[in-house]
Amino acid sequence: MNNKTLPYWLAVEESKTVRFSELAHLMAKAMHPGDHELTSYAAARINLDKELPRAVHDGQLKVRNRAGLSPHTFPHGASLQSAVMLPQDLRSFLAERSIELRLTPHGSGPDYWTLENAAAAIAEQEQWHDGARGSLENALLEAASSRALVVRHPHTDLPRTDGDVRAFYELVTPSDVNAWLEKQGAPYRWSVARPEMKPEPQAATPAPVSDSASDAPDTSKGTPPKLTEVDKAEIQRLYNRGRGAPVNAMAKQFNVSRPTIEKVLRRAGIKK
Repeated sequence: MNNKTLPYWLAVEESKTVRFSELAHLMAKAMHPGDHELTSYAAARINLDKELPRAVHDGQLKVRNRAGLSPHTFPHGASLQSAVMLPQDLRSFLAERSIELRLTPHGSGPDYWTLENAAAAIAEQEQWHDGARGSLENALLEAASSRALVVRHPHTDLPRTDGDVRAFYELVTPSDVNAWLEKQGAPYRWSVARPEMKPEPQAATPAPVSDSASDAPDTSKGTPPKLTEVDKAEIQRLYNRGRGAPVNAMAKQFNVSRPTIEKVLRRAGIKK
């Protein structure tokens, strides 16, 4: 087995598909993640937009139909753009291009959660003991099995209307859970903090001054990079509620300061 460390990495959630139309962006972003690398990102993106269809044509990259995930029989034009890939379809292809595929925990938010992870997050929010968490997980599973709670397919994120529901596999959203909690008359709601969207500053407009020194990124290497919403979601998934990647490692990977990473995690409600 080749244990060579690769210089770049791309995070993909377990059991989730990757759309072909997004792959060029994801690969270029993995190689050039910072805003100070926009020129390099753009060049890589242009090359990948040309290379990836050729790789599919030559059999180097396997793509699938969104419905059923069977091998795609006509991967051309718009049909190719709508095709998807499973993580195992990408690993060797990415490694040949010096990009490591890293699988992030399935259903750990911020948008889609397994029932067991949703119960754990609510229990942490409400500061419940483990027995209360288990009771909530059982209640969520019972509600999802009877379809009193909307439950979603892990591949498409669309509501499921039949089939078994497993606490570790099928998904719910915070909105799904809160709608059910309201019907049950629960005195609490599940709050998942999300980063605020900020408009891009105009070139002639001075950057706002932060009131907190902890929010200031590292500017020792020039213009500080800006985290995109995709970056922030990846940071939340990689952190995995304190069980995943350490903050220092993520700060180095995303080329930002440790306080910047901690700010993302605090705003997402997964780190105090």
